[in-house]
Amino acid sequence: MTDKEFKRLSRSQLIDIIYQLQLKQEELTADNEKLSQALADKRLRVSKAGNIAEAALEIHNVMQAAQDAAAHYLEEIQIRANNEYQRILKEARDKAAAIIEKAKGQNPEAAKRILIKGAAEISSEAAKVFASSGILLLGNESQTVGPEDEPMEVHLILLGANIILLEGIRLEQVSEGVYFLNAAPLNLSGADGSPCRAVLIAADR
Repeated sequence: MTDKEFKRLSRSQLIDIIYQLQLKQEELTADNEKLSQALADKRLRVSKAGNIAEAALEIHNVMQAAQDAAAHYLEEIQIRANNEYQRILKEARDKAAAIIEKAKGQNPEAAKRILIKGAAEISSEAAKVFASSGILLLGNESQTVGPEDEPMEVHLILLGANIILLEGIRLEQVSEGVYFLNAAPLNLSGADGSPCRAVLIAADR
């Protein structure tokens, strides 16, 4: 795998690679134990070794070298995977910070309520940036503000910062800018969320 292909791997793919390598390491360790046991139970005929002890030592050294090489390879892959994972986390934090700063540049007060256009997915690292920024509302077009396969962590981070979530809105025909948002929810007793009809009105009207 080239460095370019490796950098394109997603977080889940990196975790799966590490998991598969760990399984391989366990298999190599198990195979080494089986071979060591075989050396104790069977007589090996060798041409180079003068006796069984020398043969066992030679094979043990070969197996030890192979295991050391496998462990070194696993460690290298884990380091590369971790570096790539840290790069992805930093990129998520930087993008969230850039969104906030751009919104503040247009209108500091309006920047407290941010709507994200497109198929955006907020990671937990980006959610922490939004949560610490003091915004009051975060909206997006997807049906969940976090990853669809594991949205709970992102929701807890944002809701824990008292940020209102507005999910599933349609912004395809909305240009970037400052708007007045009307998104009154239905008065549902005992519910922690509600459908609403969100409407944007241009602020300059």
